[in-house]
Amino acid sequence: MMHLFSRYTARTMLMKGVSAVAAASFLFSSPVYAQDIGVMEKPLNLPSALNIALENNPDLSSIVKTLNKSEYLHVAASKAWMPVLSTDYTFLGMPNQLEMEDDTSGNFPIMDYTSLIWGTHVKMPVYTAGAVQYKKNIAELGVDVAKMRFLEAKIDLIQEVTINYLHALRARNYMKVVNENLTRFTQHEAMTEKYYKTGLVAKNALLEIQVKKAHAHQDLITAEKNLRLAKAALNVSMGIDINSRFRLEDITYDKEIPFTTKECLGLARKRNPSLVAFFYLQKRAGEIVHLEGTAAQPTIEAGVSFWKHGRTPELRGDDYITNDVFMGMVTAKWLIWDWLKTEDLMKARKEELYGIIDKHAALEQKISFDIQEAFLNMRTAKNKFDVAQKEIEYAEENYRISKLRYDEKVARSTEVNDALVLQKRSQFSYYDAFYEYNVALARLERIIGTNVEIEPPKVEPTGEPREQLTKDTTL
Repeated sequence: MMHLFSRYTARTMLMKGVSAVAAASFLFSSPVYAQDIGVMEKPLNLPSALNIALENNPDLSSIVKTLNKSEYLHVAASKAWMPVLSTDYTFLGMPNQLEMEDDTSGNFPIMDYTSLIWGTHVKMPVYTAGAVQYKKNIAELGVDVAKMRFLEAKIDLIQEVTINYLHALRARNYMKVVNENLTRFTQHEAMTEKYYKTGLVAKNALLEIQVKKAHAHQDLITAEKNLRLAKAALNVSMGIDINSRFRLEDITYDKEIPFTTKECLGLARKRNPSLVAFFYLQKRAGEIVHLEGTAAQPTIEAGVSFWKHGRTPELRGDDYITNDVFMGMVTAKWLIWDWLKTEDLMKARKEELYGIIDKHAALEQKISFDIQEAFLNMRTAKNKFDVAQKEIEYAEENYRISKLRYDEKVARSTEVNDALVLQKRSQFSYYDAFYEYNVALARLERIIGTNVEIEPPKVEPTGEPREQLTKDTTL
């Protein structure tokens, strides 16, 4: 792409020699243009802008915290099988003293009216019908989903900064074009005024060029405004002060995508974080269905407890019960009837799974359309390059001839005016094509995920119909 810039620059530098000297004072008197050409400013290229954005963007920092939360939840779920140690201290008060009946010797007390109990317990699950493992899998898949969300935010930021950088670059190039256009109109006005004073042209010709020059000056004011806004938008997307000043560097390459639309869709299925996230969400929803089903299954828990009794806070003075009690327990639980609550919850979770499958399919269709659109936009922009290059060449030659004819007094001033308008329009078309091609390329890279490193899922999405997925997630 940039070889077109080089050829255009080489062709026009000779014609700009005289006008550059005449316009120097005006250029440096414009604060925005002085800012743009980088007087005492640091250079900024696209890779540097991306690095700054990735380091400073607050949205990414927030998503990193969500990712950390998911990892902590996974670590917590992994510890569910470990024994749990707990202790308690209880004050026990009764209105009547507990007694044991004995027909031979009479009743005798087994516990005082008040007592204090200190207990220490160790418990751990023995059998949970898979609930613990399902919770661990759900937490692990939650980490995978969080990673995809982070990468999704990252590539969205990369696309945003890239487009803002291209927008600012186009605004800068627009300003150069209108600056040169105003300089040439100023030169043409000076020549026309000279002819008017000598009676060679009518006053109306001078007024026409003055109107054209006023429009050119208005174009410069608009270009200055657009450049300021474009740079401000770039600074905001990079997460830095809105008034930060940089000298933008040109993009010096014309990158192409060496894939077909079908190959891009295949890459998107493996690398697009939004699509890969649905794969993990689908697996996670299936694990949740299984987890709900474990509520109706028997569970077994083992535990060991130690109690110490007493009448005083120091646990002393209990004459009726053994002071130290050590006990081991194995508890089995089984939910017999819950009015089909567990089945209803499973059905609800399956509907969530079906919803994820449908959203996955809808997103894949949208991505397929976006890929097609990006390819068509790139093709259109490339064709626009060729047209704009020829148009620039014609416009430069047309201006040269028109100016020469006007200087030789064999052409009207309107001919030069029209040549300058055509020249500006052809250069705008060229920079528009440059912008449109690279924007389409940035969007395509975001769609297929080639602008970030991503670890693909362990199992590729199968694309199976809902019926098969239902079988896989039914208890």
